[in-house]
Amino acid sequence: MNKFFSVDNFKANSKVFATVGTFDGCHLGHKFLFKDLKSFADKHNAQTLVFTFWPHPRSILSPDFDFKLLNTMEEKIELFDDCGIDNLVIEKFNQDFSRISPLHFIRDILINKLKIEGLIIGYNHHFGRNREGSYEDLKDYAETYDFNLCRSKAFKHKEESVSSTKIRNMISNGNVFEANKLLGYNYFFSGLVVRGDGIGRRLKYPTANILVKDEIKLIPENGVYAVKVIFNENEYLGMMNIGYRPTLNLKDFSIEVNLFDFKGDLYGQKVRVFVISKIREEVKFESLDILKKQISNDKIQIVNFFKNHK
Repeated sequence: MNKFFSVDNFKANSKVFATVGTFDGCHLGHKFLFKDLKSFADKHNAQTLVFTFWPHPRSILSPDFDFKLLNTMEEKIELFDDCGIDNLVIEKFNQDFSRISPLHFIRDILINKLKIEGLIIGYNHHFGRNREGSYEDLKDYAETYDFNLCRSKAFKHKEESVSSTKIRNMISNGNVFEANKLLGYNYFFSGLVVRGDGIGRRLKYPTANILVKDEIKLIPENGVYAVKVIFNENEYLGMMNIGYRPTLNLKDFSIEVNLFDFKGDLYGQKVRVFVISKIREEVKFESLDILKKQISNDKIQIVNFFKNHK
């Protein structure tokens, strides 16, 4: 996949058919659109192009709102590549860009700079300043500037609508198992393993304490989860606690993962955690012995979960 970090850097080496959006999560609905884009482009012997923005427009237009995303830009690039997109253009979104009118967006960016010959949009797509541009406007622009236009059908997964907002809400509420069905992959985050307080090791359940540096990344709600962890191209099953470890009366937020069947030192290493399902809420226990017994029960439950969900 060819990557361009501004429309000004884009160089077309063939006909280009494009789609436009933020595509947070790169979920099943987005993949449905990309599949239509590929078919649309193939019919005209053209390459595919995704035009997207960073940062997310909402973080610029509503800076006081604590807005979290399903994907970092690095993750999103990886997901676009997995979808078979030929060209990716990432435009910096700022207040000036937000004021571009629908006409100027189509004429000055898509036509004059990207030189698209085709455009496909999602079923309810709007564009330009204040999302003023509609499909009806696009039909007029397509005739004026002579490009092919297509609108993808509304996508549903088992009669359920799919949106980034819905998936973000599901993950924020701990419903990761169902969210993964709408994503089409297991929700994940990456982080650096840092030194903790060693309490997990004293309880005979050593944990990797994971620091997620990107503050925009959405972390599931507090609780205990079944996870899969990728490290050095090896996959390990495990259990993860997100929260404040109330039994220990600690105030610092932490993400801790106990890897099953792993022996070694992960300090300073980058790991990727795939969150599979929430097992229970984070609970304050009366003693460390009771906590240790619960952790043992959690592991048994998670091992059985993976046996039943291969």
